[in-house]
Amino acid sequence: MSETEYYKKVLAWMAQRGPSRYSTYVNRIPTHTVDCKRNRRRELIKRYAFSIPTRAVIDQLAPLGPFIEVGAGTAYWSYELQQAGADVVATDLHIGESNVFDFEKPWLPLIELPALAAARAYPDRTLLLCWPDDYNSSGGWSDECVEAYERAGGKRIVYVGESGGGCTGSYRLHTLLQHRWRETLELDLPQWEGINDYLSVYELGAGKRQWSWEQIETTDHGYEDDDED
Repeated sequence: MSETEYYKKVLAWMAQRGPSRYSTYVNRIPTHTVDCKRNRRRELIKRYAFSIPTRAVIDQLAPLGPFIEVGAGTAYWSYELQQAGADVVATDLHIGESNVFDFEKPWLPLIELPALAAARAYPDRTLLLCWPDDYNSSGGWSDECVEAYERAGGKRIVYVGESGGGCTGSYRLHTLLQHRWRETLELDLPQWEGINDYLSVYELGAGKRQWSWEQIETTDHGYEDDDED
């Protein structure tokens, strides 16, 4: 299959900008001016998504379905997963003109559901979280969604965003993922310069010694490394 539409658009734009240097760790997308980068990235986010999926990433992810995506925005990740043969349900609380990021027309029909309700309704599906809420919040919809998903019987989460202390996911979300779930797969994504997003797959428990809910609620939700097995 060809590359994803989003990645092809980015590559075409890069070609117009001239030769670029790449990080040896992940493909970073540099630009010649800050304003140019911000404007182009903002334009592509409205049409596609915050994070850039490649065909290789989608092909690795598709067998982990069926999926339930919450806060789907344009549902572009869900669309690409569906094109790869996965069964996907995409949901968002704000559809059409009510969305706060001025997303363009979604790539798939969206079910209008808050994340919490969607997680409770579809625990038999892999939960897909792409760039959830604000890192500055001590709590938010993403952590409540993950907790509801686990309590309803959910077993697998795909998280796309930055790590704890980055620009995605509340403090409590990263505490939950770190101490109640085990990361079983991490995939690199093409990154805009200054953005450090990636994809992680988490399985509930998976041999991990979990924190109790009491420990979760009494922690300061820091981002210390977790060496527990």
